[in-house]
Amino acid sequence: MDSTPENVQSLFQLHTFMRQVIALNFQDPVWVRAEIASLQESRGHIYLNLIEKEAEDVRAQASAVLWQRTYRRLKRNRGRQVDGVLRAGMEVQLQARVDFHEKFGYKLIVEDIDPEFTIGLLEQKKLETIAKLRQERLLEKNGNLHPGPVIQRIALISSPNAAGLEDFMQQIRTNPFGYQFEIQLFPASVQGQMAVKEILQQFQNIRRKAEKFDVAAILRGGGARTDLIAFDDEQLCRAAADLPIPLLTGIGHERDESVLDLVAFEALKTPTAVAEFILRHNYNFEAVLEDLNHQIGTEANRKLQHQQLLLNGLEERLEGQVSLRMQQELFMLDKAESGIFDTLAHRIKMENFQIDRIRDQLQVLGPEAHLERGYVRLQNANGKTISRLDQVKTGESVLGKLKDGTLHLRVDRKDKA
Repeated sequence: MDSTPENVQSLFQLHTFMRQVIALNFQDPVWVRAEIASLQESRGHIYLNLIEKEAEDVRAQASAVLWQRTYRRLKRNRGRQVDGVLRAGMEVQLQARVDFHEKFGYKLIVEDIDPEFTIGLLEQKKLETIAKLRQERLLEKNGNLHPGPVIQRIALISSPNAAGLEDFMQQIRTNPFGYQFEIQLFPASVQGQMAVKEILQQFQNIRRKAEKFDVAAILRGGGARTDLIAFDDEQLCRAAADLPIPLLTGIGHERDESVLDLVAFEALKTPTAVAEFILRHNYNFEAVLEDLNHQIGTEANRKLQHQQLLLNGLEERLEGQVSLRMQQELFMLDKAESGIFDTLAHRIKMENFQIDRIRDQLQVLGPEAHLERGYVRLQNANGKTISRLDQVKTGESVLGKLKDGTLHLRVDRKDKA
C-alpha cells in the first residue's frame, strides 16, 4: 500500500510560496512596535532581536536588521536620538519591510525609526518615577543636606575619558582665587547599558567613605535626550537621595531635566557650571569672612577712637590734678621750709644758750676753777691724771699741777684714807 501523501512539497517550495505570499501581502513597509531584547553591530550593520511581552512572558519574537546605509541615513536625518533609541530594553516603533528568504527565513528590514515614540514612553515613565519619589519625600531629601561653609573634598563620578571631566578639572585647577581641592574620581559609564549599574556601585563606594568628602558630583558631556535615560532610573535616583552628602549634577544638557537633577542637592547644566558653583560657594564664604573682618576692623577702630577720647579726657584731668597737687605740695614745702628754718634757728639759739651755760658751769666747776681755789691736779709721767692710789707706785715721780705752775714730786709712801 502506497503511504506517500499527496501534494507533498519540498522545504524550498514551501519557503518560496511563503515568500511570494508575504511579498504579495506586504508590498509596503509597516510600522511595528516592539522591545529590543538584544542587538549587535557588525560591519556597520545593526542586528536586532525584537520581542513583545505580556507581563513577563514573551508572546512574539522576530529578528530585524538595520543595514549600514539606512543606519547612516537615519543618523543624518534623526541625529543622535537614533543611537539613544537603539538600546537593549528600549520600547521602539520601527518602520520595516517584511522579508522572507528561502534559506535565511523571516526577518524585518528596518527602514525608519520613530524616536519620539520611545522618548514619549520614557517621559511617561519618568513622570511616574517623579510621582513616586515625591510621594515618598525623596525629591528633597538630599537637598536638605548642607555641604558646609567650604567645599574642598569632592567625590567625582564620571567617565575618565569624558570631555566634561576635563572641563571641570580645568576650571577647578585654574581658578583665580587660588583655592585648593582634594578630588577623588569614581569612574563609571555615564551613558549606555552599563551606566546605571556602574553609577549605583560608585554611589555605594562613596557612602562607605562619606566622612572623607564634602560633596559628591556626577558629570558627563552633552548629548541627546535619550542619552539621559540612566539618570531617570528609579533605583539610581533612590540611591542618590539616600547619599549622606550633597550631590551636584552636571549632566550636560540645557533644556531637559532628569529625575536625578530633581533629587540632587543642586542641579547644574554642565560640568563647568558645577565647578563654578563650588568656586562661588567658597568665594561667598570668603566674602562673608572679609565682611566680618571689615566689620571687626571698623568696630575696633570705633572702639579705639572712643577709648582714645576717654584717655585724652583722663590725661587732661590728670594733668590738672597733678598740677594742682604739685602747687599744693610746693606750698606745703615752702611752708615746711620756712618752719624748718625757724625751728633750726630756734634750736641753734637754744643750743648756743646751753653751750654758754655749760661753759659757765665749766668755768665754775672745771679743773681750772678748782686750781684757782688751791687744789692740785696730780699727773703721772705720761700726763694722765691720777685719781686713785693704785695708779701710782712708791718712789715714782709725779707732777702736781697748780694754777701758776707745776710741782715735781716723788712718792715716798701711800696711805689709804
